[in-house]
Amino acid sequence: MDTEEICRNTETDKAKKWEMAFKARMRQVVPGLFLGNVEASHKRDMLQENRINAIVSLADARWVWWNSSTRNAGIPEHRHKWIQCVDSSTQDLFVHMSDICDFIDQMASPAFLSLSSLPVEGYHESNSESHDEPCNAVLVHCDLGISRSPTIIIAYLMRKFGISY
Repeated sequence: MDTEEICRNTETDKAKKWEMAFKARMRQVVPGLFLGNVEASHKRDMLQENRINAIVSLADARWVWWNSSTRNAGIPEHRHKWIQCVDSSTQDLFVHMSDICDFIDQMASPAFLSLSSLPVEGYHESNSESHDEPCNAVLVHCDLGISRSPTIIIAYLMRKFGISY
């Protein structure tokens, strides 16, 4: 393999990683609490499929755009907590932590709020609310879903269940 071919393969790999990074995706961390990226936050079909009706956005974007984008996805303004923050090791998320955790508590489903410990692997949906009842699932996202939003979810779970890191 010559140098030119190696460079082409490297560039192709980088392009695939960026394409994957910006593809809408979300994952349920615990029943009723989802982690995702910015693309997932305004995909109405994904939000409905996962029964998400509240969002925490951690991004350095203009609120005007964000507000109209999530409203178009069916999330009303009062169910959207937006924290303007950058993806940087110097960004202080701690100053927002209590407000964000309180918001998640206000928006979460009664079934989620009644959990007294982290669900174990193999948790079955039959243990949660029936599909006939509204499930107030919450999506926490940042741009790519790999730094700010996982930090908030970890902090929230630590607070909720009284566990240490």
